[in-house]
Amino acid sequence: MVALLATAVLYASYLDDPARKTDFSNVWFGALMMLQGRSPYPLLGPGLSFDMPFPLLYPASSFVLVIPFAVLPEQAAALVFVALSVFLMVYGITAGSWHRLPMLASAAFVDSVLAAQWTILMTAALFLPWLAIFTPAKPQSGLPIVAASRSRAAVVAAALSVLFLIVVSLYMLPGWPREWLSIVGKAAYERPPIVNPLGLPVLLLLLRWRRSEAWLVLATACLPQTFMWYSALALLTIGASYREACMISLISSLGFLFGNWLIYVGAPHLPIATWTVYVGSTFLPCVVLILRRPNEGPPPAWLGFLELRRFGLNP
Repeated sequence: MVALLATAVLYASYLDDPARKTDFSNVWFGALMMLQGRSPYPLLGPGLSFDMPFPLLYPASSFVLVIPFAVLPEQAAALVFVALSVFLMVYGITAGSWHRLPMLASAAFVDSVLAAQWTILMTAALFLPWLAIFTPAKPQSGLPIVAASRSRAAVVAAALSVLFLIVVSLYMLPGWPREWLSIVGKAAYERPPIVNPLGLPVLLLLLRWRRSEAWLVLATACLPQTFMWYSALALLTIGASYREACMISLISSLGFLFGNWLIYVGAPHLPIATWTVYVGSTFLPCVVLILRRPNEGPPPAWLGFLELRRFGLNP
């Protein structure tokens, strides 16, 4: 039901603006060009053949994953992608408990649906380890999931997927790493939240190094990203109770509304202001919740592996 409703919301946005494009449009076009043996990097961007507000920042490994969707028209592909992603995420977050449902009413979730974002599928991978194969699709969203996963299968799946997709992408587009790195190097608007003054308290999570959710927040804060609330969707899963889930979803959504109000009124120093609101309303509540918990519990899979090696035990 949630997947159908989310897909209907995205479809309604297409009816309102038939020319509307989503974030998924980037990788859909990349997969289409890859099948034609053409590089999408010089073709996608402001005023180019495939007109988008920003240049193509996705690695070609993501195009390989989207090849099955390239047989569909652009908007149909995005609708199917969102339907499947939301279904898997909701199935994952409700598998053991229903207390995370408030995140479905958050601005981060709605923003992810309207943008047809990979963050929905990456969040699902926290609960369905086999979905870690999609880590190379959007590394800044996938790597924190692997860093926080308690499943060794997720770590292995992500590593094998990286190797396989890089080999296939290099075979289909041999020169893509050079083109991609050139574009990414010019994307100054992508910054790691931890370099923001309000992001520095995230380092306190090292005091809770045994907790997997601490690594989820810390890794997310250390990787460059756009200042969009969908980037923090996975952080809304750290609530340990219905009350905590409501709190972080509400604070994050209020930050979203305040950030959009700043844009509406044309506040001075707008990029820095909205970035600060984003970091403060998404990361700081998570830091407070995690620091209230003891430094114990099942560690992430990679950390458990290192501890066993340290004591000379067979992992």
